[in-house]
Amino acid sequence: MSAAPVPHVAGALVGAAAFVSTVLAVAPTPDQEGASTGEPVPVELGRVDWVRDLDRGIERSRETGKPILLMFQEVPGCEACVHFGETALSHPLLVDTIEAEYVPVCILNSVEGADREVLDSFGEAPWNFQSLRVIDAERKDLVKRTDTLRTPNMLALWLEHGFEARDREVPKYLAVAVEETYREDHPQRFSVAAFAMHCYWVGEQKLGGIDGVVATRAGWIGDREVVEVDFDHTIVPYEKLLASAAELDCLDTIYAYDHAQSRIARKHHDGRVEELVQAPRGVEAKEQFHQLRLLPLGHLPLTVMQQTKLNAAVVFDAEGRPSLPDAARAILTPGQLALLARFEVAAPIFTKAYPDSYPPVAPGALATYADTFEQHLVLAEGLICTSGDAPATDGR
Repeated sequence: MSAAPVPHVAGALVGAAAFVSTVLAVAPTPDQEGASTGEPVPVELGRVDWVRDLDRGIERSRETGKPILLMFQEVPGCEACVHFGETALSHPLLVDTIEAEYVPVCILNSVEGADREVLDSFGEAPWNFQSLRVIDAERKDLVKRTDTLRTPNMLALWLEHGFEARDREVPKYLAVAVEETYREDHPQRFSVAAFAMHCYWVGEQKLGGIDGVVATRAGWIGDREVVEVDFDHTIVPYEKLLASAAELDCLDTIYAYDHAQSRIARKHHDGRVEELVQAPRGVEAKEQFHQLRLLPLGHLPLTVMQQTKLNAAVVFDAEGRPSLPDAARAILTPGQLALLARFEVAAPIFTKAYPDSYPPVAPGALATYADTFEQHLVLAEGLICTSGDAPATDGR
């Protein structure tokens, strides 16, 4: 994220900041207990906006028709509880899934009073690892209770099972989360390949659309433009990936990462193979996913796999204008779609102030970008409110 706005809008944003501070001072507080009391939200609860009272959660469940995702959590918690909050309960796609599809309710298993009464009524143990249930407004279990979740992928798979157990279609954005987080728990299923081609912007878009490819990265090896590809070799074996890349005209040179890749590559493409002796030199975030960056969506805090697949889905009309097919939007969460709608209104101001604001491709950097993006977006929205000028959007 760009560290500072461009000079010609900096003064205006200072005024917007004052406006936003006034708005936030009178804004309603969220449901999380820490947020509503002015105290920090416990790290064990992650980034989910939990309702901290079961009766209120049941009321909302009846109003919305959504089931309740009920979590019993230890606060202050052990290292495993803290890790679960920092990872699984902070993963953007899992947070959005929980908030969009459920009424999230958290009961602390480490305090007395009302929380202890709810804990006892469900037969849960005090001072324990997090346990999760999906219940209806009558407190009936809809999905088998679990207290064995430790990682983002475990939570993603349990949420996926919850849809299947209720005969509900699994949202495509949750399916992306399952596949993307699977790599963290099962790295042995994933490999990296590197190909040189005439243009890494074209290569990223074409290679990113291959089934089994979870991420692409543009870069350089010497004076050659290359694309690194992270792929699940149980879905697309290396030999099949080579064939697909050749069909897409993205295989001028194959950089083999090891002897196994070299052997397979030389079997069919002997004259194009080189041993990789140095990792590709990366490029800035604004140079990655070029087709996606042409749309307002390209600025949003998206995961790497979302960026990869959305970039591959961008199409151009006869006049060269980019757009994203409606079907591709299915991998965006409801929260991301709402954020996009806000950004499209503020984009003319936002992009002038922060022209190089693009989501990172480095693991673990997305949360920081998301927080900064929200702060800058609120400033841009405040400037629109103070000027009374809401720019038109292009609808994409």
